[in-house]
Amino acid sequence: KYQTSDLTEQLVIGIVLILLCVWYAVALWYLGVIPFLRGRARLYDITDDQVRVIFKDGTTLSIDFAEIEAMRYIDRRTRGARRFWQKLIDPFGRVMNYNRLSIWRWFREVVLNVLPPYSFGFGSGKAEVQIRLREGYQVLRILFPWLNNAFKSRDISLLPGDTREFFYQMEYAFRKWRKRTA
Repeated sequence: KYQTSDLTEQLVIGIVLILLCVWYAVALWYLGVIPFLRGRARLYDITDDQVRVIFKDGTTLSIDFAEIEAMRYIDRRTRGARRFWQKLIDPFGRVMNYNRLSIWRWFREVVLNVLPPYSFGFGSGKAEVQIRLREGYQVLRILFPWLNNAFKSRDISLLPGDTREFFYQMEYAFRKWRKRTA
């Protein structure tokens, strides 16, 4: 009687551990290996109504300006210039606008958003352009790692060679598009 219950318990624990190991392997693949293998984009193209990211293999990601909720330029100076209380409540710098911060927004953008934005390859750490889309996945990317890709993520990080100049051009094109569509 005791041997059967011990065997069942060990079997259940073994199956759970195997499933966790499989999930962990899948998570590492989608969260680390795929972005690394994709590498840096070959070309960033800003048009009148979208930004396109073109990779070495010919794959293209197009982000229409209508899909963009917010964008910002982040560099070491910007991260370091945050006030102590901002660093305390938002250690990874997820909040884009502290002026409109509510408890719910903090919970959604900081607590539930533990993964960094989807970036193409590894950045230099000097600067990046972060884009938050109106739709896409944030929280579910940690549970279902295959949702962590450039086509499904809500938060995207662009790493062009001259990040500051790219951001200025993109911001100008975005403002121009807004005036045209307003």
